[in-house]
Amino acid sequence: MTNSLFTIVLTNYNNEQYIQIALMSIFNQTYNNIQLIITDDSSENFDLEKIKKIIAKYKKKNIKSVKFVINKKNIGTVKTLNKALKKVDGEYVLFFASDDKLADKNVVSHFVELFNKTGKNIITSQWKICDENLNFKSNYIKKRSAKKYNKNINKQYFRLCQSNIYGSGSTCYRKIIFEKYGPFNEKYKYLEDWPFWLRMMKENETIYSEDFNGLFHRRGGVSQKEETNSLTKKFYHEMLNTYEYEIIPNLSKFSILKKVKILRSFEFHINNYSHKINTSTYKKQLSKYIKKNNILRYMWIIDKIRPHIIEKIVILLKYNKIVPITAIISLLIYILFINNILVDKNLLLLSYILNYEIIYLLLVVTKTILNIRK
Repeated sequence: MTNSLFTIVLTNYNNEQYIQIALMSIFNQTYNNIQLIITDDSSENFDLEKIKKIIAKYKKKNIKSVKFVINKKNIGTVKTLNKALKKVDGEYVLFFASDDKLADKNVVSHFVELFNKTGKNIITSQWKICDENLNFKSNYIKKRSAKKYNKNINKQYFRLCQSNIYGSGSTCYRKIIFEKYGPFNEKYKYLEDWPFWLRMMKENETIYSEDFNGLFHRRGGVSQKEETNSLTKKFYHEMLNTYEYEIIPNLSKFSILKKVKILRSFEFHINNYSHKINTSTYKKQLSKYIKKNNILRYMWIIDKIRPHIIEKIVILLKYNKIVPITAIISLLIYILFINNILVDKNLLLLSYILNYEIIYLLLVVTKTILNIRK
């Protein structure tokens, strides 16, 4: 393993009571070359001297330097992270909030090993959703889905256009990616990760996912507050704006079926936030886009009446071609021969079913024999 400097940016906003837990998870890392940057976005009660005393008391030799970014005025997550990026000296950088903690002592080492092994610029790990006491509740991403999109950037981009599937605090970057593509988009105030990842996908940068525990995330952050204050309202708007600014303008890259699926996700988020913020503008935007394309409009209506029916038909045609072939042959035989011989309706139905079963069986046997011969 290389001994490159690894920077951890610990972000704080009104969570000083949890900072020591987060700091201890950093100090206990087995990796021996870490730079620590602590940010505070103008918290109500932030005692810098107290934090410095905690660092002086518990900091180990693995922490090579400590820097601070202290905002006198609240400027939001995105601008604060971009300010911190200017102080990053490490080859790798990980951002996480002060009310969370690294999952175990090997998290940093594991990230560095994976960067060396894969050559990727963005690596994400498991984001462990916990209660207020950091007791585990669920994984943010399903274990079977963790590596699903690693080898196919098109599938990963399509999935990310539906929703944000990775955890921000459990995702690590090579610093070079910010030097190459620029910092987080300051059009957003609190949502740094999803718009940035979508931009990286368009630059052919994949997000490599590995199913190891990266971060214990304490529920109750900006994205998960039950009460709807001005900050959370702004976050919900930014989630919907991501569809409007980053996703919908790029829908031409997708097939009609995929467009429907992405727009259904947009609709779901609109409805989900409608009791918390005014979503009428987004509803109009969605309706306007659908009406632009007649085929999309018809597909949207069909999907509304029978959800996923078109997708199911496509899957059937793709993975079980014998079924539609059987149906077509049976129907032709029925129209050309059986219908002219039999008159009784019950016999017609029975004959069609038997005819279908016989043809299906013959096709399956034929396919099996051909496969064996190959």
